[in-house]
Amino acid sequence: MVESRPQRPQDDEAASPQSPRPVFVEISGTELTRRAAQVGKVAGTAVAVFRDARRRLSEPGQAGDDRFSQFGATASTRMKELRREAADRVEDWRRAVLDRTAELRREAKTGYDQARQRARQIGRDYPVHVVVAAGVVGFLIGAGMRMRRANRGN
Repeated sequence: MVESRPQRPQDDEAASPQSPRPVFVEISGTELTRRAAQVGKVAGTAVAVFRDARRRLSEPGQAGDDRFSQFGATASTRMKELRREAADRVEDWRRAVLDRTAELRREAKTGYDQARQRARQIGRDYPVHVVVAAGVVGFLIGAGMRMRRANRGN
């Protein structure tokens, strides 16, 4: 038991600027014993809970193991389902890409065939015009190459 002493005014003035004195609360022996019993009970309960949990986890076939096994099986099943769904989506996308590629190939071939047929038709309908146009295009290409060569030389 610790007693608190009455303080004198001199002690207050001298002690306060330097360091405050600790305040002691008087606790009876029965109160201290009761609090110690409470702390011991809580600590004992916590130790018992941890020991029980460790025992359950270490013993095979316990509810904890069953839950872990069930969780693992559920996770494995869900993973297989997700893989299957992903494979199905990839296959759908692959088919869509192949279909779209085939469609674009057909469109390009059709456009090329139409342009070739139109060029043949113009060549048959206007042979002189085609020859003159080819000469003009050739002349322009030659002039452009000559100008480029002259500019590069400077």
